[in-house]
Amino acid sequence: MHTFLQITQAVFNDAFPNKVPIHYLDGSHEKNYEFYREQIYNECLLPIEHRRGVEKQFFIMYMSANHVTMKSKFRFLRETLDNMFMTEPLREKFLTYFTKIQRIYHVFSKFAYRYKHKITPLLINKDMYMNTLDEKQARVFSLIQNNKKYLFSITDLINILNNSLGNTFFFVSEPLSCKNPYTNIPFNKSTLYNIYFFIKKTDFIMPPMFHEYFKTNFNLRVYGEENDEMIRNYSIKQYVNNTETEELHNDIINILENDRYGKKLKIDREFPKEVLVNIMRPYLELYYKGTHTSDEQKREKYIDEFNCKIRNFYLYNKQFGRRYVKRMEQNAHPFKKDHKYVVSFEDKHISFYSNDRGDDFQTSHIYVIHSTHDETD
Repeated sequence: MHTFLQITQAVFNDAFPNKVPIHYLDGSHEKNYEFYREQIYNECLLPIEHRRGVEKQFFIMYMSANHVTMKSKFRFLRETLDNMFMTEPLREKFLTYFTKIQRIYHVFSKFAYRYKHKITPLLINKDMYMNTLDEKQARVFSLIQNNKKYLFSITDLINILNNSLGNTFFFVSEPLSCKNPYTNIPFNKSTLYNIYFFIKKTDFIMPPMFHEYFKTNFNLRVYGEENDEMIRNYSIKQYVNNTETEELHNDIINILENDRYGKKLKIDREFPKEVLVNIMRPYLELYYKGTHTSDEQKREKYIDEFNCKIRNFYLYNKQFGRRYVKRMEQNAHPFKKDHKYVVSFEDKHISFYSNDRGDDFQTSHIYVIHSTHDETD
């Protein structure tokens, strides 16, 4: 903010015949008073036609105020434009000055940002898979924290954001602040904005949770309150895709045993667990969405859809999960026949996504066609 105030003084000093010194305003009452007194004194020395207008006086009053911050700068802009004594021509002049100062300020800020990134020593230049990163690459993000530079690939960066913003405790949303995994220090807001626009200019799809976080001006509390459903669904998907097979297998068996059609499936105890889990993952995700949502309408929708899909799964192949033993004869000896038993399992099944949308690609952008389910056994 000191830079903004100094640029403002430099812009306004053009009106004085003799250049006045630029003050370093740190918010203290003494320096602010000295600056204000000097401005008024030099203003009186100017001819009337060269004196500052009302719009410039507003800037002087702002700069001589205490506790000037980045936030107060834009509050000052809003309050000045809304001032009832400001005519439309004065508003235009004021806005012209503010825009000019802000533009110069951004040029200096951009230069300082690039210079800082150039001279800061590089500490981490590898991704999570130990691949070497080059900060000149389009998909590499450079972060400065504690006077050290860290490089992140865009995929690692998105994983960090999703894991933090999608955090839950037993599927109850508890988003966490996004942190540098090497220091465990949270990203500041300017870094979060830089990350957002960095992802935006690449060919990667913006992570939905991070986009919603951006819409709240990176307010973690507001984000959590407004996106509870999205966070929970993300956590459920992560659980279903990443949990150990044994645990998911137990969940699936318990759910099927309590379903009207699921309990009719006689799944053999020796049926390959990994095969069953891979087939039933999307069903399990749908079931958890229904049982953990706080929205009554969505709960009913998810559970009805789950019941319908399990019914269709059962009707497609009622023998799913059965074990078959087939005896094979081997004529290895002319007077003695050896028998070999081959065990197989019935795993033919309907796809979870079969007829899921109930529409045709060529017309789905024109008509709303609701999916239908066969109600007969």
